Amino acid sequence: MTDLKDIVNATTGVIEILKSNETESMPSLASALPRGIDPLSTDPTWSNTPQVMKLKLVYPPRVRIPVITEDDDMTLGVRWNYNGQVGGHGRFIKDLEAFVILGHTSVTVRYDVLVKFSETGTPIGPEPIAMLTGSLNVRVGSSVYGSTFSQFFGVRVFGNGAGDITQITA
Repeated sequence: MTDLKDIVNATTGVIEILKSNETESMPSLASALPRGIDPLSTDPTWSNTPQVMKLKLVYPPRVRIPVITEDDDMTLGVRWNYNGQVGGHGRFIKDLEAFVILGHTSVTVRYDVLVKFSETGTPIGPEPIAMLTGSLNVRVGSSVYGSTFSQFFGVRVFGNGAGDITQITA
């Protein structure tokens, strides 16, 4: 029998999902499953509809000129399937994907978003319920001012469909 509390994620490393205001898909999706378990071999207990979590970000222009300048906006998000079981036990995560929806962007501002999910999932409780953590790094650069800053966001998703995105640094 597989150790249900030895939860791993096969998709590791830093992935760029927004580069110079152009969105990109994750090349492979993350998961939180017991070591050695293929996501396709799990029980048919997965959620029919993926869970989706979004966080809207708004960046005001450096110089506000009425009617001419607007706020820049983007939405960070993750979607995942949950409630999957292995041999009738546990609640695990598969097909976890981070995404960016880009709204208005100023011509002189460049946005990049990097994502990284942890290599292991944390088992919670005797069932266990898998938890996978990750981080999103939003980098903002200006071709006019030459300045760049980053914001970091933490992501937690659970095998029961719960989750949150919180800002770590400003």
